[in-house]
Amino acid sequence: MDDGIIICSSKIILKELLEKEDIITQKEIEDMYQKGGFTHSVYELRVLGLEGKLNNRELARVLIHFMKKRGYKSNSKSEEVSNKEAGKLLTATRENMEIMEKNGYRSIAEMYLKDNKFKITMPDGEEKVKIKNSTDDYKATVLRSMLKNEIENILDKQKELNEKVTDNFITKYL
Repeated sequence: MDDGIIICSSKIILKELLEKEDIITQKEIEDMYQKGGFTHSVYELRVLGLEGKLNNRELARVLIHFMKKRGYKSNSKSEEVSNKEAGKLLTATRENMEIMEKNGYRSIAEMYLKDNKFKITMPDGEEKVKIKNSTDDYKATVLRSMLKNEIENILDKQKELNEKVTDNFITKYL
């Protein structure tokens, strides 16, 4: 640009970090998404990452996915009171926090995969998980702090199991 400002997305920065830390190359990331054929959904990987080692490809998928999920964080208390949409978002986040606590879910991903709130029955009778919000339906909305907690828990477990996941890497990612 003429004014010397360089615009760089967080996704690009993350891919560069993953490559710099020798977790996965940018080419491998491109190939991974072009070829597909994933064994697990990213939500399943998020749960698995709390329990055991994710390979570097799986870890990259999880970390890239989190970059797309920012969670809800209000800008001001007055906005929350006056904005009808913000009220719906706050209600959804409060309900999701209660569901997690009541059912002992360790993560948002685990709640999404296991709780009936996020299941729909298809016309053929098949049950599927529906995580995306839709117009006036914010049921999948969670607080940014909840997402951060899940990320930290996954990275802490991966640090125990993967020498490439260091305190320095975690700090840079967060």
